[in-house]
Amino acid sequence: MDDDENIVIIPYADFNRWKEIMKIIAEFGWFYAEEDYDRFLKGFGEKNFNGLIAVDKKSDKILGSVVIGFFESIENSPALVSLGLYIVLPELRGKGIGTKLFKEVINDPRFVNVNLGLNGASYMSKKYAKIFGYDKFPNWQVCKSKIKICDINLNALQNDSDIDIVNVNDVDYQKLIEYDTNIQGGIRRDKFLKAFLDTKTNFAKIAVNKNGEIVGFGNIRTGVNNQIGLGPLYSNSKSIAETLLKQILESIENLGSYDCFRIFPPNINKDADEIFSRLCNGKVDVSGGNSFPQFTKEIIQADTSKIFSITEYGLNAA
Repeated sequence: MDDDENIVIIPYADFNRWKEIMKIIAEFGWFYAEEDYDRFLKGFGEKNFNGLIAVDKKSDKILGSVVIGFFESIENSPALVSLGLYIVLPELRGKGIGTKLFKEVINDPRFVNVNLGLNGASYMSKKYAKIFGYDKFPNWQVCKSKIKICDINLNALQNDSDIDIVNVNDVDYQKLIEYDTNIQGGIRRDKFLKAFLDTKTNFAKIAVNKNGEIVGFGNIRTGVNNQIGLGPLYSNSKSIAETLLKQILESIENLGSYDCFRIFPPNINKDADEIFSRLCNGKVDVSGGNSFPQFTKEIIQADTSKIFSITEYGLNAA
């Protein structure tokens, strides 16, 4: 298939085909938003974000997709090349399309000897480890779960009176970066976080204590197929996470118009399990299974005790 002249690899930037990719992704049951492409492009910058699609030239049908985002080293922080949206249509797997996409998207001299990471689907995780070298695993996985909006009971959650919930623009952004970096195992997401928490297209809140220190933050974004997704939800404690979750959901005036609430907690954070279970009286659907954070050179040591839902599982380890 690599030699088939009917298959062409094309940069995303050359085509306005993000909605087509979103449709394919939705059929796989993944959570993404149409706005995510712009978030990624702004968050990484043009030189650090690349997306490719494999297209059949005769039918113009999309056969596969991959994107990468490069978290550059800032002030000696660890660099990370994160790979996501890596899909090939099921009927075309095993024909070399995925390998060609992978090789082309990481073909950048800046990536030599740089750590690569991804969140692997359970059915692909071993292949990523064996063939592409993503053989370094942390001691946790991402639970891709969901809750029906009709099952949500906001009265089941409590507010922590020792903290205040404020908007993103009400805090020192550099302090937010410092908080995020500590949870991310040193990875700096300066531009990315700003783009991802843009409150014009998200519902984002920050938790601060009585001393004005950031002790948590959370975000919900709207996605395809009338869904909303939580990510990130980081906090110093269970009560802070609960308060953030409650107040962010309460800020969504049309919450009842959505069908599904997607959540992505680490499987070892039992406090997260308890909060989400209480939110819907135990009706958490875990049929989405787990994805596996995996790396080529070293494990990014994210602080899962403070992660109640990861940012998103496309281009972020946590």
